[in-house]
Amino acid sequence: MTIYSLYMSVQWFAETLYEERVIPHFESCSLDTIKNSLTKFSQMKIIKFIGKGKDCGVKILSSITELIELRNNLNQFLKVPVTKAAL
Repeated sequence: MTIYSLYMSVQWFAETLYEERVIPHFESCSLDTIKNSLTKFSQMKIIKFIGKGKDCGVKILSSITELIELRNNLNQFLKVPVTKAAL
């Protein structure tokens, strides 16, 4: 998956969560917010960017257990937990 397609997929998903009133602020769906989040995930060693520029790829470095723990930590900031809202 290229970084551009990842940005678009994340933005589409964020807008869907906003429409379902899971995400309270539409600003959460902006590309700048998404890019900053993915940069932070890269710094946290959750993902790794492979290559450079618009066509670079993304590799997930964390285990499923670590990702579930991250999801549970993020749920405390949402009105509706991700596990119930996204499924």
